[in-house]
Amino acid sequence: MAESETQGKKEISAYLDRIEELEDGSAKAVFLFEDEEGDFIEFVLPTDLLPADAEEGEYLTITISRDKDKTADALDEARQLLKVEE
Repeated sequence: MAESETQGKKEISAYLDRIEELEDGSAKAVFLFEDEEGDFIEFVLPTDLLPADAEEGEYLTITISRDKDKTADALDEARQLLKVEE
């Protein structure tokens, strides 16, 4: 297991296949990620989440981690909402 996985986060390398302009003037980044079976999974992110100099055809590292503070805040808010509804 990679060191980053043991610390509650995971890093993946994804290929920036293309950037597509949208009708509203924004753009989306289309990534390809190769899974363990060798199949490619496509996923999309808004381009404003990319580094400023990112270009099509590059591999980017994406880090996924838990945000324990936000999770705890969301749980507290849900508990408060449940009390109000009772």
